[in-house]
Amino acid sequence: MTTTKITVKSHLAEYMIAKYWNDAEQAVCLPDSDDLYITIYNLTSKRPPFAPIDEGNLPLAIPSRREGKNPEYWNYLGARAVRHIESKIEVRFWAEVHEYLDEQKHRYNIDYITAIEAFMLRYNIQSISDEAIRKNYYRWKRVLRPTAEIRRYRKKR
Repeated sequence: MTTTKITVKSHLAEYMIAKYWNDAEQAVCLPDSDDLYITIYNLTSKRPPFAPIDEGNLPLAIPSRREGKNPEYWNYLGARAVRHIESKIEVRFWAEVHEYLDEQKHRYNIDYITAIEAFMLRYNIQSISDEAIRKNYYRWKRVLRPTAEIRRYRKKR
């Protein structure tokens, strides 16, 4: 299996490593039915002659399909490809956080702070604070589920 390394936000790398790490390959191996697997396969290209050696915080196993691109030669992910992959991982991360917090609160009546700590322990996330995750959840919830009008400050005369 051919691997490459890309640089993504630290919390996203921790999330992907905790979720999809394969000890045999020493890389993140996605299932072939995953949409991110297909995205990586579509974004790989032949390595340019003077491309730098892969560096980054997220080792990825390059998809190897029965027919099509040979990963031994088609194993380069350019800057635009890395940005695209990072945005897909970020959407996946936040969607899982939001779903997990909703489920913990509304099904099991666990408060948000405890649920966030459990999520961070499950995926060994240390590079983003629980406060940042909580604030993101509240912003998302306010956009998704608008409540009554927010009371504004009024100066007494």
